[in-house]
Amino acid sequence: MVAILIILTIVGFVVADALVQRARGRKVIVRTQAESQPTGRNASRFVFEDLALPQGVFLGAGHTWLSLNPAGEARVGMDDFTQRVMGSINGVELPRIGEQVRRGQKLFAIYQGKRTAEFTAPLDGVIINVNQMLQQNPEPLKSDPFEEGWICSLSPTNLAKDIKQLVVADDAREWLNREIQRFLAFVVARPSEYFALGHVLQDGGEPANGLLEMMDDETWGLFIQKFLKTV
Repeated sequence: MVAILIILTIVGFVVADALVQRARGRKVIVRTQAESQPTGRNASRFVFEDLALPQGVFLGAGHTWLSLNPAGEARVGMDDFTQRVMGSINGVELPRIGEQVRRGQKLFAIYQGKRTAEFTAPLDGVIINVNQMLQQNPEPLKSDPFEEGWICSLSPTNLAKDIKQLVVADDAREWLNREIQRFLAFVVARPSEYFALGHVLQDGGEPANGLLEMMDDETWGLFIQKFLKTV
């Protein structure tokens, strides 16, 4: 009974946030703070313009998103920030139905050629469904990460505790903006010979999405450690 009340409370909060945003007429996107960038760099204005964050969606520190239905089941995927910085996605490794996962442990992985990026579970739970269509066509991970590009569904086993580690609504938008600033600082700090667009970023140019795809394997690995391996 207590678990049901907790789930209903969380779902009620999410619904209330969605209603408030609708009443305000707020667009559900993240406006980046490009004007705060040092030396006038405008990368965030182009790479992260209108970053998507649907109403009522929770974000985890490892750049996974989570949504809850009234039954308390959690659907999980990769967020819009990650798909934009990574570039092309050639394949996906899904978890197994019935598998029990722990928050912070590997949940799924995406592939870009010979490169791999592992994403960690945002909460404890048991896998109850996976998006098998992504193995035939991973394109929705790029084009529609919050709907057709969902990865799996879980039955949470420790929701009351785990939900406190996630962010939603205004907190999620503020966190995403901080992550954008952190990523731009991370890219600019890399030696320019490690990526094809180094001179563009440093000169205040207009880089396209998929910056990591243009950078070396070492930078790819450092991004995984600094942005995806957190809990």
